[in-house]
Amino acid sequence: SVSAFSPVTSKRSSGAASEHSSWAVKTPRSSTQLHQFAPSQQGLVDVADIYSPRDVYSMEEWATQYGLQKAEGVELYSEDGGNDYQLLTQSGCAAGQTVVFVPADIVLNSLSIQQEFGNSLQQAEAAVVQIDQGTEYRLPLFRLMVKILVEYEKGQESMY
Repeated sequence: SVSAFSPVTSKRSSGAASEHSSWAVKTPRSSTQLHQFAPSQQGLVDVADIYSPRDVYSMEEWATQYGLQKAEGVELYSEDGGNDYQLLTQSGCAAGQTVVFVPADIVLNSLSIQQEFGNSLQQAEAAVVQIDQGTEYRLPLFRLMVKILVEYEKGQESMY
């Protein structure tokens, strides 16, 4: 399983596998929900430049609307103008205190994607492995890319 965070609980129920049985690619009608927080088109990240500043504040605002919680005084901080970020607190934290809570339903991880898409994803994975026998270890990344493409296709209807 590939995940940026370890989810605590899942609040969102998984969709039926049949709703994902069609994999036709469509042009999205509009931008995604996350994109609405970007200050402008110039605020987009140049993914070809590994040193391009990232707009994590817009992502933080989006995540807060979907249940992200931070302890009082905890803030994002960058020393280098937006390339690397860390959490910083002005008030200190007690041992064992939750500093950041990220709801499981906004975290993209390969296990929940596998459960969401069910049999239709298993068939695609089997086809990928049949084409190249050494790809089993990359299936978690394949699942993440499938989810990103499905959410991108949803446009404004996607929570992401």
